[in-house]
Amino acid sequence: MEERAAREDVTFEVEGRLAEAVAELLRSLESEWPTTGPERGVFRVAGHCRSGTEKVSWSVILKIRPERASRSEFYAYQSGILDDLRDDLQMPICYRIDEQENGSYWLWLEDAQDDIGVVWPVERFGLAARHLGHFNGQCLVGKPLLQAEWFGRKPTLQWDATERVLAQLESVRDHLLVARAYTPENARGVRRLWEDRHTLLAALETLPTTLCHLDAQR
Repeated sequence: MEERAAREDVTFEVEGRLAEAVAELLRSLESEWPTTGPERGVFRVAGHCRSGTEKVSWSVILKIRPERASRSEFYAYQSGILDDLRDDLQMPICYRIDEQENGSYWLWLEDAQDDIGVVWPVERFGLAARHLGHFNGQCLVGKPLLQAEWFGRKPTLQWDATERVLAQLESVRDHLLVARAYTPENARGVRRLWEDRHTLLAALETLPTTLCHLDAQR
């Protein structure tokens, strides 16, 4: 871990009671990582500390984004622009942001737990889709559209790259693992979408601009 992230520099609190856990956290990081630390990745760091006579479990998520990556998540947390989300869709709490000398940044996030487990029932996917739809469509029901200089626009015209990927996918359709997911029915559906792409995108351009998650796959 870099020297500037010494014990006295780490001041974030985890759930209000775990400031005593910082020393243990840093020791675990220093013992497992080289001085410069990893360049990117998502890590769950967990341990125990004592609050008086009580032993308390704690965990945080450390998300490391390299210099070349989009900084939208950094700005989203730093600006607080998404603090006023609906109750059915929330961002994990960000306890601290560390900007590194190499241009990367480290997000120390709440370890949000999934009460359902690894396998979701179809109904839960439907509920998640509804929540994301509320998020995307809030500007259509009177709430002002969020605006910020760092907002980008999802590119939709990189068709050369997409066409190459689809061609590669077609070339390995008979592979055992590919065939399990890319069935003949799925392949026909993908081809129909590809053939209709210009019509669909033209329709998309007529819709109101909104804010989209763009990374909600599971």
